[in-house]
Amino acid sequence: MTDELCLHGWFEQQARRTPDAVAVVDEVMQLTYAELDARANRLAHRLRAEGVGPDVPVAFCLPRTATAIVAILGILKAGGCYVPIDPGYPGERRAWIIADSGARLVIASGDLAPVVAGAAVIVLEDEAVTEQPTSPPAVEVAPDHLAYIIYTSGSTGRPKGSPIPHRNVVRLLRSTEAWFQFGATDAWTVFHSFAFDFSVWEIWGALLYGGRAIVVPHLTSRSPEEMLDLICTHEVTVLNQTPSAFRQLMSAATTPAGASRWPTLPLRCVIFGGEALDPPALTPWFERFGDAHPRLINMYGITETTVHVTYRPLSITDARSRRSAIGEPLPDLALHVLDEELNPVPVDAIGELYVGGAGLARGYLGLPALTAERFVPDPFARQPGARLYRSGDLGRRLASGDVEYLGRADFQLKLRGFRIEAGEIEGALRTHPGVRDVTVVAREDVPGDKRLVAYLIARDHAAPPSTEELRAHLCPVLPDYMIPSAFVTLAAVPLTVNGKLDRSALPRPRVGADAVAGELPQGPVETTIATIARELLGVEQLGVTQDLFAFGLHSLLVMKLRARIEQQFGVLLPLRELFREATVRRLAELTGEAQRQVLAAAPELDALLAEVADLSDDEIAALLAQEEP
Repeated sequence: MTDELCLHGWFEQQARRTPDAVAVVDEVMQLTYAELDARANRLAHRLRAEGVGPDVPVAFCLPRTATAIVAILGILKAGGCYVPIDPGYPGERRAWIIADSGARLVIASGDLAPVVAGAAVIVLEDEAVTEQPTSPPAVEVAPDHLAYIIYTSGSTGRPKGSPIPHRNVVRLLRSTEAWFQFGATDAWTVFHSFAFDFSVWEIWGALLYGGRAIVVPHLTSRSPEEMLDLICTHEVTVLNQTPSAFRQLMSAATTPAGASRWPTLPLRCVIFGGEALDPPALTPWFERFGDAHPRLINMYGITETTVHVTYRPLSITDARSRRSAIGEPLPDLALHVLDEELNPVPVDAIGELYVGGAGLARGYLGLPALTAERFVPDPFARQPGARLYRSGDLGRRLASGDVEYLGRADFQLKLRGFRIEAGEIEGALRTHPGVRDVTVVAREDVPGDKRLVAYLIARDHAAPPSTEELRAHLCPVLPDYMIPSAFVTLAAVPLTVNGKLDRSALPRPRVGADAVAGELPQGPVETTIATIARELLGVEQLGVTQDLFAFGLHSLLVMKLRARIEQQFGVLLPLRELFREATVRRLAELTGEAQRQVLAAAPELDALLAEVADLSDDEIAALLAQEEP
């Protein structure tokens, strides 16, 4: 049965059935099932020669391309388990993951090979890989052997690895296929970082059922317009999104201009995960597209329980509710709402969410104490040794049987789909010589704009470290999404009457209040753009040459900034330029260049309009017909 296959074995069956069907597409190439299989086999032989076998970890540090999927499949075919490392991670984090996972080998492309340290590097373009046989290597891999180890933020100050066996992913797809009807006509976007477990669902949901995996370039994933174009060009049918990312896509698709540019979408389902969903925010989408085509599905999930735990189809009526309903557990999982003694709480009472069943990870890699704390004996299961995963999430069971998600029980944070342990950021800040103590929280002072804020006690109250100094200290050790948007120095931490941190008394950050404004804006364009940037960032002072990312600009705010500039000046700035250099001065220059292009095209347009002004509709149609290729 398929359930007893490993992921690569199931893929190989599909490749034999449809060798010439397109399997993976990226910006520069596409691979058929036969071609993907052959390339992965070559890599697998190379890895086998290096001693890779069952449960042996192999890291890879590759950009989001079809080549990365070759690497994943090749590692599995050699018997190993893959350890994804995002190329955007700082060097210290990359080195930690390599060392902690025990990976002796790292797969990289030629340009990324120099940034990987701590293990031997295999470059996919080398002849030592490309000249290997295209047949699969002989290796015995069982469903209980590991498929991957994905690292999430750790409260100890270091990332922690969740090892997941093949069996878990296979049963994830088998247990959900009746709901989704996966098939060969589907095209899935691979939208997320390979270091985020949403990508596991995206890759195998496509490849194990004969569909196409459309690998989304990083910058395209940050541009809703380019993303919608990609969806239409590649006839994408299955889209997976965090709610934060989908809000930007929805905004572009539901404006009058968007409705004209994308009158229809090929999507048959959009699947949400990674963070809490706010149903009323979906109202514009439902008003334009309804709730049947495509279907919107909310799926609560956790890395330690193999991507997804629940399934909840959404309807227009959900948009009138403030409740983030997550639905029913997958058929082979159990979802409990329990108190501190592991007793079920009454309907409508708040408790902690515990997950049991077939999807649980082995535990945390090399962390037996944390494993025992979070993976506890299951008092509701009949089979010996069954466990529950303590999620740290709060929820309540409703009278309808649905479960409402209410956020974190501890101080772990969810931010734009990333799960972040505040303790990891706090630990990194405490290594700064000027910091005595620190607390990191997620604030949402503006609805829909959640940001990390660090509150610190300086060792020298008269000379606390500056924002620029603290950012420079964190950037080499933490990924960009874990860098706080603001740093607030306090004389003392506010406490409750019980002596605990009083989070409600932490002051709202005045981002940029202590910054030197630098050169002030000149002229109406710079002045307007500076005002927009200050409003979006909550910054009191801002010079025209200062890096906006240093003041808390992130990918979602980039889209808001771009939209506000378009609204004000009537031009749409190139997204790549915004990420390349985000200063008020550069944005003003780009705006001016775009306006000049519009003006330069105006005489041509006027001449064309004058030329056809006196023509009949039939004459215009005849002219257009002559222009067709």
